[in-house]
Amino acid sequence: MASESDGFNLGELLAQLESPNAAARLHGAAVLSAMICKPSRVVHVLIAALKDENPSVRKVAALALGNPGTEVQAAVAALIEATQDPHDGVRRRAVMALGEIGPKAGAAIPTLQNALKDANDGVRTMAAWALDRIDPPGQAWAA
Repeated sequence: MASESDGFNLGELLAQLESPNAAARLHGAAVLSAMICKPSRVVHVLIAALKDENPSVRKVAALALGNPGTEVQAAVAALIEATQDPHDGVRRRAVMALGEIGPKAGAAIPTLQNALKDANDGVRTMAAWALDRIDPPGQAWAA
């Protein structure tokens, strides 16, 4: 778990996500993803990182949004959009993050049902897992 008390400067990490250097953006996203309680501004920067040109940055940002703190609606909306990413690793991690959010990601059920038909087996597997986490009684499976 990362925090400013661990020697990480939040401002510097957020600035790294805007760096022209892909390695710096990836580092910033990775450290921010370790934060258990993400401030609103971190969540919004991670949402913006879902549009990064580098798929590794997008993957880490998606995973980090699996614990969005109080910004659940914004994170769910961004992750739903990320399930359409051209890179299967990003789609898989977006679906996984939705499952990590759990029942609060209920708005993603139709998207996850569609992800069960994804061309990538990993995305399909994660979609089934996420649906089970979001809707344990299985109502999502009826559609």
